[in-house]
Amino acid sequence: MISPETVAPQYAQSYFARQPIFDPARKVWGYELLYRHNQDAESAIMEDRHQATLEVAVNSCVGPHSLVDANLRLLVNCSGRIIRDHVPYALPPERSVLEVREAHLQDPVMREELAQLRGERYLIAVEDYAGQTPPRVLIELADILIVDVLNQDKAQVQALLNPLKGKGLRLLAKRVEDYAIFNQFKECGFDLFQGFFFQKPENLANRVLSATQAARLGVVRLIEQPEPDFHKLAEAIQRDVSISYRLLAFLNSPFFGFGQKVSSIKQAMVLAGWKQLRSWLRLIILTDMAPAHKPSELAFLSVQRAKFLELAAQGNPRTVPEADRFFLLGLFSLLNSMLDLPMDTVVDNLPLDQEFKDTLCRKPTSLLPWLEMVEWFEQADWTRLDARIRGLDLDQVTVAGAYAESMEWANSFFHFL
Repeated sequence: MISPETVAPQYAQSYFARQPIFDPARKVWGYELLYRHNQDAESAIMEDRHQATLEVAVNSCVGPHSLVDANLRLLVNCSGRIIRDHVPYALPPERSVLEVREAHLQDPVMREELAQLRGERYLIAVEDYAGQTPPRVLIELADILIVDVLNQDKAQVQALLNPLKGKGLRLLAKRVEDYAIFNQFKECGFDLFQGFFFQKPENLANRVLSATQAARLGVVRLIEQPEPDFHKLAEAIQRDVSISYRLLAFLNSPFFGFGQKVSSIKQAMVLAGWKQLRSWLRLIILTDMAPAHKPSELAFLSVQRAKFLELAAQGNPRTVPEADRFFLLGLFSLLNSMLDLPMDTVVDNLPLDQEFKDTLCRKPTSLLPWLEMVEWFEQADWTRLDARIRGLDLDQVTVAGAYAESMEWANSFFHFL
């Protein structure tokens, strides 16, 4: 076991990200944990660095403040060395899925290690399955087969998987980049889906804002005015039962610790203060706007992006005064996917300056590199992320810490909400 005083310096320079895995109904089944330890580590303590990073990442993704269901799984890629060094035992059993290469199932020593892990209630997933392992071995040692479906022919994938039909193995489609691919491989019988399809709008003909969504964007317009009309704002909030209830429940939670019960919107404005209240209103309105058929991960990711960008901006003296602006950039960055509308249509309904609108529409601006940094973090594109962090005059340790803190913060927000 690692002593507490040795953990901090080992994980401080490590990155980790999580990517959701969905079931066919687009509900989150679990998360893949993508992490990178410090590449300059001494080999003698490499396993400690892996374990330290895993512990921090697990605490951030499924910690005590998380609303993550106890049945959700955590999928972690494991090299042969990690398996042999017994690092996976640092992960919680029953909910952890260990992702291994198909070649590991053909190594007698590794097969014995994997069998022991399965006996301890860990699930085994075979990454980039290519049909090189006899079905008998797969049935004995594997629970999930992961197939990279990007640019794959549907007929070829079906031919690959036909010998395993009815064998009790779950199928995970990896790199599902749009809804067309999602629907195609759902028809093929895949049980699980991973990729960035959920972050992209669906092509819905003649899609328009619903009356409720339009009304909530109207509240956003009131909030973002340089000098908001508090009387109109209070009236607009009170007309929306859902927002009123969620706001008052949130303000009366232990998260705030007010000495008296908050019983009205006007009282909330006085007690919370305008700056803080505006931040919470932004969050509550956005999370309430997502249609029921959209993955809940979109709302969580928007909130987590917002806090991550705010914390990262505080790491550069030039951007500290604009931290609130960066928060809003992250919060609004997935509105087009939530509403299934082009982003240029969405921003037309918001009181944002032109640079902000251009950034959300992915046009070159001074803010676009920050939004790209968020996306590369989520994609675990560590090489481009390193270069971008340096280009923004940020510190790697600060950015890594900001991501972990934003994950905990978003978990806490949804817990109290």
